[in-house]
Amino acid sequence: MSEHNVIPKQTHLHKRDPKPPSQSISSLFTSFTMNSFFTTLKNLFNLLLSLFSRLISSMANPKPDESQSPTDPPPPPPPAFDPSKPSVPISYPIKDLKSLESRSYFESFHYPFNKSSVPLPAPDLAAPNRPRMLVCHDMMGGYADDKWVQGGSNAEAYGIWHWHLIDVFVYFSHNLVSVPPPCWTNAAHTHGVKVLGTFLVEWDEGIVIADKLLSTKESARLYAERLTELADALGFDGWLKDSPKRSASFAGARKFDVYMGIDVFGRGTYGGGEWNTHVALDVLKKDNVSAALFAPGWVYESKQGPDFETAQNRWWGLVEKSWGILRNYPKVVPFYSNFDQGRGYHVYIEGSQAADVPWNNLSSQTFQPVLDNSQRTIKAFINFKDAAYTGGANITFEGNIEDNAALTTRLFRGKLHLEDLPLHITYSVMQDGKSRLGLSLGFSKNSETKSILLTTDAEFIADQLKTQFDMVINPVLVKISRRESSSTSQWILKETTIKMRGYTLNEINVLHYSGKDELHDTTLETDLRQQGMKTVSVKMAWKLKGGDNPSFVKYNIYVGKSAREAKYLGVAKVGAFYVSDLVVVPDSQI
Repeated sequence: MSEHNVIPKQTHLHKRDPKPPSQSISSLFTSFTMNSFFTTLKNLFNLLLSLFSRLISSMANPKPDESQSPTDPPPPPPPAFDPSKPSVPISYPIKDLKSLESRSYFESFHYPFNKSSVPLPAPDLAAPNRPRMLVCHDMMGGYADDKWVQGGSNAEAYGIWHWHLIDVFVYFSHNLVSVPPPCWTNAAHTHGVKVLGTFLVEWDEGIVIADKLLSTKESARLYAERLTELADALGFDGWLKDSPKRSASFAGARKFDVYMGIDVFGRGTYGGGEWNTHVALDVLKKDNVSAALFAPGWVYESKQGPDFETAQNRWWGLVEKSWGILRNYPKVVPFYSNFDQGRGYHVYIEGSQAADVPWNNLSSQTFQPVLDNSQRTIKAFINFKDAAYTGGANITFEGNIEDNAALTTRLFRGKLHLEDLPLHITYSVMQDGKSRLGLSLGFSKNSETKSILLTTDAEFIADQLKTQFDMVINPVLVKISRRESSSTSQWILKETTIKMRGYTLNEINVLHYSGKDELHDTTLETDLRQQGMKTVSVKMAWKLKGGDNPSFVKYNIYVGKSAREAKYLGVAKVGAFYVSDLVVVPDSQI
């Protein structure tokens, strides 16, 4: 079980002006001065006085409730959450030692749904011997849109997709035991990032809890075993241990396990956090110190413009500029990406639309591209608006290509060593206009490099373009997806096989050029009918025979009389799905 020591965030209530990066690390992250302490007490007194005055005023002049008659009884309170009763599966924290000790979580109806389904890849089990980046979720109290295990309905839900800049992800809330929702573990593990929950004791109540927990060696061991059991059963990697600064002096060879905290909201952070978070990161990088970023959801919570996607990419772009890319993928096969971020406005399966409703589910996130938009001719972005081949989004490239010209956009930076077995490659493309694209693969072996271009225009591309590659392969056109009759474009599925024994796959790029693909017109016809209706709530569970399955496997759930009339319900990453109050027609099948 992993344990990480984190130097707490500084708690100054004022921002300091940035200082030259040449200053020592100790001078940048100081503790309270007596002056700031008394200033804080004065401010706190004034705040309490103001709140007390408002309270007296509101009691003297209460505002009537216009929506309720004086004779109407007050509305009944919502029923208390009972984790033992069937309901739409959610993630939730453990709030007291009694619940932790009794192991009641494992008796919960929600427990089997909260198991993560993506293990941490073997190459990422060992911590890298370098300064590391820890990111602490610490957003909106926790368990918001991410609590819905089977997915929610907020296409604008918060998420992270810059996993190539992160080593450890911590899920945080102000509860005793914050159990990471499985969607975070699935998304992080997909990218080789470790996930920690938090065990937190704070304020006066925390003193009572700590006294009980540490009352005897047996008591301390009991609760440690309960926490270990939780992490092991749910598939995340351990718990965050928040320790004082002196941890660094005892770390010894484990010095990179001690992190210097940076609050993105800027509370007591050198440089002021927010858009200047990289100022503190620059200093930590220079001094070879691991960093802990607290509350990167500032971009989302403060509604930075022009939109969340753009602001998030800009903010993390500054982090990348400061610390560089920390993680490479693919490292192992199978490797799969549909560029889905785990949210969207529709769902597609193999080119056909399965649902046309907003949704969010981080468990559906696949490998995210490591884009480099340094060249401005072609703009690459995740497109939530237009049709996807599978999932809720595609990666779109927009721009103009002159005749006989070619431009490259990076997709992934890998470290995949190839042995005797061939590498099977399948990809889908939708193309508009005169421009075309192919996949460019970069390999290395010792000091030797090779590049391979996959394109269906191999016979027609310009000779000068062919000379840029050691090999040009024409993939087999496998399938042209069915499309809606109103669409003008279609998905084309292509595949090929290559053997590069002893080489390492380092890059997967997209090459943009002029060319022509033959497209065939097809249409999609539907005939949906409804008769009498009924509602059903049911839990489904299943197991697959045979060996292990790839971590990206998911189960699409439908209901209908036949495959043609099937209605998409959702997606499961574990072998269970709960349907609540579903309206169905007679003789339907799930």
